[in-house]
Amino acid sequence: MSWLPWSSPQRLCRNVSCRWPAGVAAVRLLIDANLSPRVAVALSKAGLESVHVGDVGLLTAPDRSILDYAGANALVIVSAD
Repeated sequence: MSWLPWSSPQRLCRNVSCRWPAGVAAVRLLIDANLSPRVAVALSKAGLESVHVGDVGLLTAPDRSILDYAGANALVIVSAD
């Protein structure tokens, strides 16, 4: 089972037009360089919009640039440090 019961619409219903439950805001994630790009792929497969910093040209960027990018694009940063 997933860490969030609603992380995948398929867990909520078998209907093709299934949507997120009412009141659950969509979260967009920016995966930091200290985590594998596979984390972004796995989260995307689970139904969470996510992108790795390497995919947006920020692999070696300073933290401030990553924070600015996340803020400008309404992303939540996921980091191991």
